[in-house]
Amino acid sequence: MNDHVVVPIGPCGCTGTPHDGDEVYLARHLSMTGGMAAQAAISESDGDAIRLQELLARIWISHGIVGWNLVDADGDPLPVDTANVAARLPYGKGGMAVAERADDLYAEDILAPLRARLKRLSQLGSTDSGPRPTSRAAGSTKKRPSPSSTATTDQEPRSA
Repeated sequence: MNDHVVVPIGPCGCTGTPHDGDEVYLARHLSMTGGMAAQAAISESDGDAIRLQELLARIWISHGIVGWNLVDADGDPLPVDTANVAARLPYGKGGMAVAERADDLYAEDILAPLRARLKRLSQLGSTDSGPRPTSRAAGSTKKRPSPSSTATTDQEPRSA
């Protein structure tokens, strides 16, 4: 079993086309530091889905990509670094495919702890069976007289 997942990103763009197509290799599982960075990104995004997508894409690239088959003009392997990723993996030429495949691989692992926390919180909330005010008056500390203790002069006395 391979320790990586192959993501085809298009026809070979290397000098001399030494292979049939360009490929990026993603780790099957996100590293611990990548997972912690993703957890921080969720907090940092503050509920903004577009911002979260951008932050996670950066994490997928920096922590998920473990290699590729791209080579330089001399046929030597091109290092996977920030400059080469920016130049050789633009959004419309494989970057989107890599980000989507990384989402498929890593999102569940990233979201599972959050789902578990939410489940625990909802269970804690459902066990709180204390009284809850249903209106503004329900929370009032002022006592209202009960109908049986209120004397009225326009009614006939009750017979027992």
